[in-house]
Amino acid sequence: MIKKILKLVSVVAFSAFITSSVSAAVMAHPNEYVVKLKPGAKSKAFFTNSKVKTIINKFKKIKVGGSHYYKIRTHSTVKSSLVKKLTNHPMVQTVYPSYLAQLPKTKRSKRLTLNQVSQVDMFDKLWGLDNGSNTHINAIKAWDIFEPSQKALVAVVDTGVDYNHADLKDQAWKNERELNGKPGVDDDGNGFVDDIYGYNFNSNSANPIDDDGHGTHCAGTIGASHDSLGVSGVARNLEIMAVKVLGADGTGAWVDVAAGITYAVDNGAQVINLSLGGRKKDLAVEEAIQHAYKKGVIVVVAAGNEGANFDIGQISYPAGLIELGVISVAAHDITGNLANFSNFGKKNVHVSAPGVGILSTAPGNKYQQLSGTSMAAPHVTGIVAEIISNNPNIVASNSSAKTLKVSPKLVRELLIKTSRKSSNLSNAVISSGMVDMAEAIIGTR
Repeated sequence: MIKKILKLVSVVAFSAFITSSVSAAVMAHPNEYVVKLKPGAKSKAFFTNSKVKTIINKFKKIKVGGSHYYKIRTHSTVKSSLVKKLTNHPMVQTVYPSYLAQLPKTKRSKRLTLNQVSQVDMFDKLWGLDNGSNTHINAIKAWDIFEPSQKALVAVVDTGVDYNHADLKDQAWKNERELNGKPGVDDDGNGFVDDIYGYNFNSNSANPIDDDGHGTHCAGTIGASHDSLGVSGVARNLEIMAVKVLGADGTGAWVDVAAGITYAVDNGAQVINLSLGGRKKDLAVEEAIQHAYKKGVIVVVAAGNEGANFDIGQISYPAGLIELGVISVAAHDITGNLANFSNFGKKNVHVSAPGVGILSTAPGNKYQQLSGTSMAAPHVTGIVAEIISNNPNIVASNSSAKTLKVSPKLVRELLIKTSRKSSNLSNAVISSGMVDMAEAIIGTR
């Protein structure tokens, strides 16, 4: 049951923060590269070529958008200078190191059970939803006014999701044809075997369970159950598709992220949450996000946690791909100030959302408080899901999908236009303020 009156309870009080060790440096897998062949080139002819075989030890074909890339592993004795010579091969369009995507540096509390956080309903501690000080997303007003008329399908492309969590299991997306099909068989013909809850591109398996906790936390903020126990998410009527692209160390190949985005789009996701990033642009990811945009799928991206001004410095990606329709999200704290770690940019970051001391789900039926733009982005993803649930007729006029979907740029402009203006954020984001779910939904009427 949703509470109408919220008490402002400090979440910071009951936990000490721990900072993750993942850095923002550009990293690449040793001896791994990404290859894209020219249109019309025959992969069999390329990989069986005697000279190519002296360089490449293993390769994996990866679907990205409407084309294919290949993740290759070279022989251990092969030098990078020799790999670069592949660029001159008549069949090769591009070859580059397999750069790593990674989680932004994130403050994490110790994981707690319901009993460990006392008998107080944890909804009272979710300041990002409503806190009485006008720095929240205005969720209560939105819930009181509107009832969702259809389910939204949200993909969390991250470290996986604990789809068995008590607060998430009812929202877990299930691929019914695989669930009711034969084990070991690609029952729905989508190219992935037994992908019941999503897929694990990090280990190339059908089990996208979370072994880090980051993705589960994002999923809880987006859409945890609205009941009397645990936390409540932003969106009320949704399914969450688990797409694992990062490992337990918080890193993963960008080309696998691209594959995860493509999988989400091709399997019906309407919104994708990307709370990850890096300093290096990746061609495969750009193509995957362009594929999402063409299909009318909205991609929400964390701006990153380096405290950098995108307008004058190096931009984090994929947050910087604003020309491809992504919604870039900065983080603010409970006082309404830009978080000291949050990246920002009056010309390059769209909106701000709560991202400090955010309580949400953690693997193993536990709960955890995290801080980062990774926590801000899911608030926006949840708002977009709620917009879709409340407004099934908001569609892209140029959608090429089998079913009409929401226009990414239309929704992005809506969130910017309906944000609550704040002097604290006026020079930090394009919207000059923080997202407002109630006003955004009202703006679609």
